[in-house]
Amino acid sequence: MAYLGYDSYNQNDYMLEVRDYDNFLRSELNTDWATTIFVVDSSYDLANDNVTPGLFSNWVSAYTSIAGFRIVLTRDNDGWEFDHFGEVLMHEIGHLFGSPEEELAGGICEVSSDCLRTWGYLNVPNQNCKYAACAHPDDDCIMHAPRWDASGNYNTVCYYTQGHVGWHDSDADGVPDPRDTEPTLTINCYPSSPSPSYVLTYDATMMDIPWSTTNPNYIDVTINTVYVEYRIGSTDSWRRTIVGDGAWNSPYEEDFKIVIFQNGTFTSTCERSMKLDTCPEF
Repeated sequence: MAYLGYDSYNQNDYMLEVRDYDNFLRSELNTDWATTIFVVDSSYDLANDNVTPGLFSNWVSAYTSIAGFRIVLTRDNDGWEFDHFGEVLMHEIGHLFGSPEEELAGGICEVSSDCLRTWGYLNVPNQNCKYAACAHPDDDCIMHAPRWDASGNYNTVCYYTQGHVGWHDSDADGVPDPRDTEPTLTINCYPSSPSPSYVLTYDATMMDIPWSTTNPNYIDVTINTVYVEYRIGSTDSWRRTIVGDGAWNSPYEEDFKIVIFQNGTFTSTCERSMKLDTCPEF
């Protein structure tokens, strides 16, 4: 992390440096999330058949934290080897977004009560755990120990894992629950009516209300962006307003303006707020 320019914490707090680096990447690349993957070059041990106890590549293939922000892999990934690097990485990304192990190990999938333990932002049970008492212990899933079929593929994401990483769609409208939110528009001050200006300025706040999580290990969060549109007359097309800071690019925005280019007298009857691909009207 020091090589990357992130060494402001002491050695025991390197995870904070990784977090700060991830946040830099997220901001720099304008993405919702970012993570850092460390790949340990274990090719020397593999090539020399080095089985000395304690060497990294002999006792672990990969790991990350549940809902963490970094992944550690080895080049050969223990018994999965480099040809199946992708499957191991997919498994670890599942952990990164809140999905637990589904093998009979690790204190997560060992007894019947583990089937009912809930995980992820949507707080979904681990019923695909391979413990016999679980609802679907034999369903294929990338969160079982990574393996592959005769074609070299093993990338099934089971129903419960989909829930752990936030892909459940409870109302079947095609939008995953964490994104299926409704914004709220509050206009604190309208322009005068009638207005002598062709620029109408609104003192307002527009924000997306996150899908509330019931998992105490998470906080409510949304990655949706919001904006406000208007139209003049029922046959006019919807037009986006001009936001106060110049860009509709976040879940929370303040103030907007409407520029009128048409002659005539108009009465404001409604405003429409937009976020992603849904259009609730107010």
